[in-house]
Parts: sequence; C-alpha cells; structure tokens
Amino acid sequence: MTLVLNNDSIAVKLEGNHLVVKNHVEGSTRTIPLVSVARVFVLGTPAITYPVFIELMERDIPCVFMAKSGRVRGSLDVWGMSFSRRRMMQYDVFREPLRRMELSRGLIRAKLVNCRRAIQRLCANRHANISEQDENWRMVNCCLARLDSARTIDELRGLEGKGGYGYFRLLGSFFPERFPFAERTRRPPKDPANALLSYVYMLLVSEMEAVIRSHLLDAGFGFMHCDRLSAPALALDLMEPFRPGFADLLVLNLLGHGRLDADRDFKRDNERDGVYLAGEARGKVLAASEKALSRHFLPVGGNEHITLRQAMERQVISLVNTIEQGEPMEYYKLI
Repeated sequence: MTLVLNNDSIAVKLEGNHLVVKNHVEGSTRTIPLVSVARVFVLGTPAITYPVFIELMERDIPCVFMAKSGRVRGSLDVWGMSFSRRRMMQYDVFREPLRRMELSRGLIRAKLVNCRRAIQRLCANRHANISEQDENWRMVNCCLARLDSARTIDELRGLEGKGGYGYFRLLGSFFPERFPFAERTRRPPKDPANALLSYVYMLLVSEMEAVIRSHLLDAGFGFMHCDRLSAPALALDLMEPFRPGFADLLVLNLLGHGRLDADRDFKRDNERDGVYLAGEARGKVLAASEKALSRHFLPVGGNEHITLRQAMERQVISLVNTIEQGEPMEYYKLI
C-alpha cells in the first residue's frame, strides 16, 4: 500500500513493527503494519518522529516529501551494495551523446504515441471521429515522423513541445464546460483544470522517483531533463510516456464525473497568482490516483494483465538493463 500523510494535525510514531498515526483534531488513532507499506508520501508538515524515518530506511521503503501544492521537496534515498557501481554506469551513459539521444528519442516517441492513443480512446468513448486534416492532429503526427531526423537533444525537445501543444489543443475539447481548458499553464496553474493536471503530474513523478530510487539509480540525473536544477530529472524523463494514459485520463475522469467542485475544491492564491487544489480535494485525488495505479490492464503486445505501478517498475528495470547490459529500452504503451 501507499501511505499518504497529508494532514498537519497528525502525529506519527513507531511502535514495534507498526506505525501509529494519531489525528489530534479528530481524536482518532490508526495502527499500520509496516510490512504492508510499499512507499510513503509526506505532504505538508505532519509531526513524524525520527525513529519512523530510520525504520523506513532500514526496510528500504521509499519516502517522498511534497509541498501541499504537490511540488516535490525531496526524498529519503534507498542505499544498497550496488549503489555506487550502478550510478557510475548511469553517469557513463549520460556522457555518451548518442546513447542519451537514443534514450530521449525513445521516451518522446512513446509519449507522443500514447498522446495519440489517448485522443483515439476518448473519441471512441464519445463516438466521435478524428479528421486527418485537423491541424492539431497533423501536428502530433508530424512531430512523431520527424523524431528520427532530429540530431540534438534540443531538436527532440522542440518536437516534444510542438507535439504536446497539438495534443493539449485536442485534449481541451474533452474537458467539461464547468472546467474549461484552453491551454497548458503551470508555475503557477491559472485555472482549476491546470491545477489538477499539475497536481496529478506531481503525484506521477513522485511515484516514478520512488521506483527509481528503489533500484539504486540517481533520480536527479536524467538524460532529457538534465538541465533542471533541484528536480528529479530522471523521474521526469521516465514519467513522460505515462502522462497521457494515467494522468490526463484520470483528470478527465475526475472532472467529467463531477468528483470535484470548481468553487469548493479549488482556491486562488493571489500572492502567487495561481489556482491550487484545496486540502480536502487533495485527499480525493490521492485516493483516485491510488485506485488508478493499482488497476490491472493488458499492455499493447502483452500477454498478462499488470498494474500501472508494475508497468512503471518494468520500465525502470528495463533502463537498468540498458545501462548495465546494453539491452534495448522498453517503453510503456497504452491499451
């Protein structure tokens, strides 16, 4: 299970092989066996005793710290015997421009393919058709076709950005009227739709970072987002193929089915000139995210049903095999 500690009124302490979570406002106490905890998210500033963190590290349980806005602050690292060797090989790959290009090209291709599949699925669910002459649809397809001719990371990023722009223009038509979406805005998000997208993206990158660290890779050392300081660059890289099928479809599901209220569940921060999820709404989104990550599906070309978390883990394992043994990288594909 994923343990989310997202209330400033709670205190967490260690008792034997269990975590005891006490809510001082509600007067409730919950006892959680550590054997059932796979990862921990800490949002805001709950009171957590030092022995809890020691035990999480002893058990190799990843722990990610996030601001209430969803921004990742940092995490506990998971150490192991192969820690230095594996990371040195990861850095060696970074120093080889051709291998960096190959990995970046594969990630962007998987992302844009999944963007196309997401739009096709949404159209099929609504009995709508995609015109091959649609400007935005052609933009996504054109960027996909030009990936092989790109010769630099910057060219690849440019194609990713242009393809993503066309994709979001297409995606915008599927948002409900009470949550209009005209364009992607962030840092800060300017409306509830963008606020929810940003928050779910942060949950996704935190999940990916936890998986990366559990396999002893450097989550802050990526191949494509390598110029971003104080960010889990590798997690940002590897989450790209998962954005459309997990995050974007989850956001549309939450908004389309009335799970969130535009006035009650979102608040405007005038100081930062942005819109953010309110406290209770974060709990709703976390619960929906957990359910989506644990749902089984049959991947394209696969012969067994797996969860999204398992798909993420397999992609990280594939990267480890690519780094250590030179095997081809495998990428996540939508149903």
